[in-house]
Amino acid sequence: MNTKEKSRTHLNQKEIVDLMSLFSKIKLDLSDDSFPTRTNRLEAVENMAKVLEIHGWTVIRDPLISEEPSKSVREGQ
Repeated sequence: MNTKEKSRTHLNQKEIVDLMSLFSKIKLDLSDDSFPTRTNRLEAVENMAKVLEIHGWTVIRDPLISEEPSKSVREGQ
């Protein structure tokens, strides 16, 4: 166990910038007049996983799930 990471209670500046970017991407991928596409939903989940990792969580990704570029990737965010 990495005690240094587990005992931290504050985010550094890079983590704050990364989180703001991830939150924007998550909102964009889930914003749609209709139900968001599978690709956009998977991209949002991937970005949510990154948010969890910044907060010290361990995330297991399924390598069998393939995805096309999401809305946030297509729009360059």
